[in-house]
Amino acid sequence: MKGLFKYLTPLLSLLLVAACGSDKKDDPTPPPAPTLSSVAITDFKDVMQKGTSHPHKLTATYSDNSTKDVTADADWSSKNESVATVSDTGLVSAIEAGLTEIAAAYKGLTAESKSLSVKAETLTAVNILSDDVDIDVDGTKQLEVASVFSDGSSVKLTKDVTWKSASPEILTVNDTGVLTGVKPGETTVTATYQNIESNPIKVLVSELAPNGLWIKNQISTIEIGQDHDFIPQETFRNQDRKDVDPSSVTWNSNAPAIASFEGNTLTGKATGQVIITATRGTLTTPDLTVTVVAAGNELDSIAISTQSDTTEVAIGTYITFAAEGTYDNQSKIDITDAVQWKTSNPNVIEIGDNGGETQTVGAGSTNITAMLNGVESDPIEVTVVADNFDRIEVSHNGGEDNFPINGETQMEALGFTEGGASVDITNRVTWTSTDPEIATVSTEGSVEFIAEGTVTIGATIGEHSGSVTFTVTPEQ
Repeated sequence: MKGLFKYLTPLLSLLLVAACGSDKKDDPTPPPAPTLSSVAITDFKDVMQKGTSHPHKLTATYSDNSTKDVTADADWSSKNESVATVSDTGLVSAIEAGLTEIAAAYKGLTAESKSLSVKAETLTAVNILSDDVDIDVDGTKQLEVASVFSDGSSVKLTKDVTWKSASPEILTVNDTGVLTGVKPGETTVTATYQNIESNPIKVLVSELAPNGLWIKNQISTIEIGQDHDFIPQETFRNQDRKDVDPSSVTWNSNAPAIASFEGNTLTGKATGQVIITATRGTLTTPDLTVTVVAAGNELDSIAISTQSDTTEVAIGTYITFAAEGTYDNQSKIDITDAVQWKTSNPNVIEIGDNGGETQTVGAGSTNITAMLNGVESDPIEVTVVADNFDRIEVSHNGGEDNFPINGETQMEALGFTEGGASVDITNRVTWTSTDPEIATVSTEGSVEFIAEGTVTIGATIGEHSGSVTFTVTPEQ
C-alpha cells in the first residue's frame, strides 16, 4: 500500500497543477505601441550673426502625447546653403548675410520650416516697437521688439527676448511681451536681446474705466398713466457694473407723445412703442423698446413669424423674426423688440434678445419662441441646411499683394452657391499661413507681416479652398 502511495502522490500533484493552470486566464493583449503623430523644430533662432552657430532641435510627438528628442535621427536641410548650413545633428552655421529656411524630417513626417535671417552687420540696438502705453487695471497689451543692426536694418524678434517690468506690483510682462495692469501707477518696461537692453518705455496703469452704459431695471411694457423710475449703470470690460446717479444721465424717448421722461421717470401716455436711451458723457445705453398699453389691458397671446414665412435657410444666411402681441381687448401690437427670444439649439441659430435679423451658424433644426410678461408664443421650427457652395473666393482689403515688414491686412472670404448667390464666410473658414515666421493670420483673417519672404494665406471650408500669395519686403 505504501508503495502505491509512493507512485500516486506525484500523479496527484501533477493533476492539481494542471487543474490550477486550467483556471488561469489568458494574459491580456498588450496595448499597441504609440504611433508618431507630428514633428516640430524647437530651440531655433530667427536671427543669427554671420560666423555664429546654434543647435536646433527636432521633437517628435506620439499618439499618447509623449514626446521624444529625435534631433540626431532627423534629416536636416537648409533652403539656401550659401546663407546657412545645417549638420546632421541640427547645428546651424551662419555663413553669409541673407535669408533661408531650416527644415527637418523624421520617418516620413516633415516639420514646419523655420525662417532664418543671417546678418553680417553688428547688432547695435534693441527697440520696443511702441510709444508710451496707457492701460487699465486688468487690461492687457502685446508689445513687439526688433533688433537694429549697424547698417540701419531691423528684424522683428520672436524668440530669446527677456522682458522686464520695473514695478511688477503695478504691471507684469510675460515671456512673450504681453503687459497686464495690476494696480494704478506708472512704471517702465525694457526688453533685452543678446545682452543688449532696449530703451525703457513708460506704462501708465489707470483704474478700470467704464466702457458702456446700461439700464438696470428694464421693462418691456408700461400702461398709460403708469410711471417707472429707471436706474443707470456703468459697465466695465471685466463684466462689472456700478450704479450711477440717475440725475447725471440724460434720458431720451424717441416718441414723447407715447411715453416721455421727467428726470429718470418714464410715463406712458398713449398706446404704441417707444425706444428709450440714456447718455452719460460719451457713453450711451443700447436701445430699449417699451410698449405702452391701455390701462388694465393684459397681453393674451404672442404670434411669431419669419420674413416671407421662410423656415428653411442655408448656413451663413440671415433670417428675420417678428412678434405680434394680441391683448385682451383684441388690439394687436408689434412687440418684436420687446419680447425675449429663445432658440432650442444655439448651434444652429444664435438669436439675440431683440430678435430681428439673425445669422444662421450651423446645420440642423431649432425651435424659435418669444416670451413677454409670462406669455410664450408657439414655436416655429427653422431648418438650416449645410453649406452647398460651388466655390469660394479669397481676397484682402489692402490692395496690392506686396507689404513691408510690420504691414497688416484683413482677409475676406466669400462662398458662392450654384445659383451665384454669395455669403460672407470670413469668420467661418479656417485660415492658414504657409510660413508663420513671415506672416501670421488670426482666426478672423487678420494678417500681420513680420519678416521678409513669400507667404501664402489660405482659407478652407469643407472641400473648398482659396488663397492669396504675398511678398513681404524690408520695413520702409
